[in-house]
Amino acid sequence: MGFVEDKRSEEDVTIETPNLATALNRDEVEVELLKEKVRGRKTGRVVRIIKRAKSRFVGTLEPSPSHSVRDSISQGPLRLVADDFRMYAPILIPRPPRAARKGQKALVEIKEWKLGKEPVGAVIKVIGKKGEHEVEMESIILERGFESAFPREVEAEAETIAEEARRLIRKTGTPIPSDERQKRRDFRTTTLFTIDPANAKDFDDALSFRRLPSSAKATEGESEDRFEIGIHIADVSHYVREGSVLDREARERGTSVYLVDRTIPMLPEALSNDLCSLNPGVDRLAFSAVFELDERGRVHSRWFGKSVIHSRKRFTYESAQKSIDIHRRGSTSAPFASSKRNGWIRINLLKSLCFSRTAKSRISFPRPLQKRVASSNSSIGLTMCRTEKSWNGSGSSCGRSDMSSPYERTGASTEKTCRCCLTPLRDTRPSRLSKPRL
Repeated sequence: MGFVEDKRSEEDVTIETPNLATALNRDEVEVELLKEKVRGRKTGRVVRIIKRAKSRFVGTLEPSPSHSVRDSISQGPLRLVADDFRMYAPILIPRPPRAARKGQKALVEIKEWKLGKEPVGAVIKVIGKKGEHEVEMESIILERGFESAFPREVEAEAETIAEEARRLIRKTGTPIPSDERQKRRDFRTTTLFTIDPANAKDFDDALSFRRLPSSAKATEGESEDRFEIGIHIADVSHYVREGSVLDREARERGTSVYLVDRTIPMLPEALSNDLCSLNPGVDRLAFSAVFELDERGRVHSRWFGKSVIHSRKRFTYESAQKSIDIHRRGSTSAPFASSKRNGWIRINLLKSLCFSRTAKSRISFPRPLQKRVASSNSSIGLTMCRTEKSWNGSGSSCGRSDMSSPYERTGASTEKTCRCCLTPLRDTRPSRLSKPRL
């Protein structure tokens, strides 16, 4: 059964199975309305398929019922049972390739589908034995229309850009041309770093922090220090010019695709993992948003524009948390820890910003975060990380399962903060306890 949107009314048209006329999900069709109704809904039948939404399907090969007895040499007809349940008819393959065997996964394209007959197709690619990890991952990629490999001309254009960058590094020590550096604001001497998951393949954004000199205080006698906080995003547009082969391919892909054990990038690796990735220890082009704040998180000025940056360190979430914990204990051994005061300034500034967002009715969804991990034996495991911005005194409801004590006191009061993100935790115990304070 299917449904067709009727733009003339709010009610869709119900198409029962005998009236589908080989139409599939998301096909553009011409429909004739019928007089009879089904459970009070108007019905219709497909009279013409204007445009197919999809003609290629991934599935499992099996013998055609008329040729159920088939030895390893015979190349009798096969049929493909699609993984996509919305493809409701098996696809007949009259002349399968020699590599095609029962129980294998394959990509098949429908070549013909006459009314009242089964669809007829051809094998585009034999993927491999059903159930094997690599085969199933490739099946997911092909079923959803993704492409792992890039066309030769796209790879060639990316390699030309990468080779020019390597030439500049050999000559000047940086991949950024001097004339381009002069057009941009330079943050290469500013403390700047990335924070990403441990398994991240590319680094698109970075943070910077700089304590401004005392002359930056606008009001005479003002005691609070000022800080420059920057958010930096990789400038991909400098390399991917509008109308280029790279641009057309990126438009076609739309985005990078992240699977359990791999990434299908939107751009070739020469760009996605190198020139357009904010890797530590190298100069990169970026778009930046830079704010001047005081210790209470109030914004005094802002700047947006193109920049040149240089990441000092690549943090994972775990190493960033460790650095925060070291600062909290008063140590100066953490990265960028010039003093105990500097560490506490950053932590307190973060807390101030969190409180400010909460006061402005920030929406927080304390729902479980799922993470799937592919092990060496190709099995897929599931771990849960639950983060809840509340506490009940038991210390059991925050979601860092790898921490022995998920909550930590921030002072002599009953104030607690989540160790994952420093967000103040709401007190859900009886009202005799005081509320969290800054």
